[in-house]
Amino acid sequence: MINLEYIPFLPSMEARRVVAKRLYRTKKDGDIFYQHPEVLRLNQISFTDTIADSGLDFTKIHSAVTVIKEYKSSILFSEPGKPFTFLPESIISLLPEGGDEIMNLFDDVDGVLIFKRRSIHKLFTSGDPVTWRVVTIVEGIGQALTNGIIKTDKGIHFYSGGSIYLYSGGSISNIGNPIRQTLAQVQKFFNAVLFSQKEWCCLPVELTDGSMFLLIHDLKVNCWYKFTHPGLNGITLLQDDLETLLSFSGGVVVKYDETNFGPDIIGELDIEVQASLETGRYSNHSFSMLRLRKIWLYLTTIPGEVELSILTDEGEAAVVFTFDVEAELIKVLPTSGMETSVDFCREFSFKVSGTGIKKLNGIKLESRRVRE
Repeated sequence: MINLEYIPFLPSMEARRVVAKRLYRTKKDGDIFYQHPEVLRLNQISFTDTIADSGLDFTKIHSAVTVIKEYKSSILFSEPGKPFTFLPESIISLLPEGGDEIMNLFDDVDGVLIFKRRSIHKLFTSGDPVTWRVVTIVEGIGQALTNGIIKTDKGIHFYSGGSIYLYSGGSISNIGNPIRQTLAQVQKFFNAVLFSQKEWCCLPVELTDGSMFLLIHDLKVNCWYKFTHPGLNGITLLQDDLETLLSFSGGVVVKYDETNFGPDIIGELDIEVQASLETGRYSNHSFSMLRLRKIWLYLTTIPGEVELSILTDEGEAAVVFTFDVEAELIKVLPTSGMETSVDFCREFSFKVSGTGIKKLNGIKLESRRVRE
């Protein structure tokens, strides 16, 4: 027999949005949760379970047979200092406003910011909970897409209406204007991160045509960088000595760095962003000796330098190209023409880096198998 207390209480008006309260339980010493046959009432706050293991419905494991007709628009808060204790009266409902669900919550000194899809509210939490009140900050904009929001030292960046907005100190500004044509086509956000070492707000996105970009808002100088990434799956921070920003796409990982601070022609900061990509290691299926002949590099360039390296089990060789214009190019390089000769090897990988990369389209190696 198990006594349950403090089951979340729902007032009768919640019946418009909440259609059922489900109870799940494991068998004795088990780790699989089965749906309990007991149907809980919305205002039920306690229950004594006397059902044997054999009475559980084994056909419903984490089942959600009830169709959810509306959206989450209520907040349930715990007792101060007791994060797992919820009183029946500790629920605050916001009107659903035609499906305007709650997307995110943020601490805001004297209260909680509530981001819905098309509105932003603040729950003031000073004093006794009975006196708490919800105030609407703005209507018409909010967090439109899942993952389209991130909190930084400057405030809260969020996506709404085809642009990126910044909520800071009660005011809202449109900071996405410089890249509004790109933002207007965004249909999906991956998880955003704050690269605190460089003060970069990093937002990986997918556009309506299927192309993928990593959008970076440089908080230091309030400007945007944009990188193309076919097959982008997300980004993360590697917490090493210097903190490293990585993006990943299948088996490919791209590392981002920032170099060359200096005045530009209007006296502000000129920041060049260097992208670096290193492939996995390749070899013949029999691990036999290969003779390397030519490397084909397909890329779109911008003014800057690009370094191409080939790393083999026999050594490493590199060559540097300098580009003055934006162009789509194919560079064909005999391996014998590189600074260090790497004509023979059993396995190899490529590394491409530099400030002159706008888009890397591919790398191809021409080789021959050597009889041993």
